[in-house]
Amino acid sequence: MKHKHWLIIYDICDSKRLKKVCDIVSCYGWRVQQSVFESIVDFEHIIIIKKRIEKVIQGNDFVAIVPLCDSDWQKIERYGIVQESIDHSQPFVIL
Repeated sequence: MKHKHWLIIYDICDSKRLKKVCDIVSCYGWRVQQSVFESIVDFEHIIIIKKRIEKVIQGNDFVAIVPLCDSDWQKIERYGIVQESIDHSQPFVIL
């Protein structure tokens, strides 16, 4: 299984559903903004994430899961505070 880089972005209208989506996404990646996560997982885990999120979201809620190729991932420019404790080069999944 090849791991791929992903951006997971969401806007959830209800605070309870927001926490649930955040809990799901944080199991597979790290937060870079309030509702933006980066992740390095294989496609099978993205399917799991999608299924889990689809059970939670409703109405006007919005989630985008954006695949990034290795080339684009390497071009990401980060400014401001960067979490040094996270090794972004190693894939991980917390279950």
